[in-house]
Amino acid sequence: MILQHLLLATEISYFANMIHAVQNKSPTFVLQALGSYLLLYGIIVFLLDHYVIEKDGSLREAFLLGAALFIISDFTMYTLFEKSRPYLPLFIYDVLLVGGGCAAATTYLVKNYYKSIEQYNILLFITYVASAYFTVLYK
Repeated sequence: MILQHLLLATEISYFANMIHAVQNKSPTFVLQALGSYLLLYGIIVFLLDHYVIEKDGSLREAFLLGAALFIISDFTMYTLFEKSRPYLPLFIYDVLLVGGGCAAATTYLVKNYYKSIEQYNILLFITYVASAYFTVLYK
């Protein structure tokens, strides 16, 4: 999730511009987005753990699972809102890098560095909360 927040920080202004183009006003979604992201990340963590890590899946399977989860929401938005069509490169970036890439990277890190991750769990959680805060703060 830390990786996703860092990547989201690079694209949040593009999403804010798209939201403004679609609804003709600036986004005011801080609490709604936080709740949605917590639910989405909880589902991603569960599915990644269950279908890839526990079953010793490959990085390719992790990438495909992450990309599939993101493609559902991104391309639903893309097809529903005509004014979001100019933002196709943003959707592709989100699906491939933020969804698939982060799922594959997370799988790699958990499979190869689990003991280190477990040892620094509190520090990683604080980093996660800080990255989520700064992502929302600097939208």
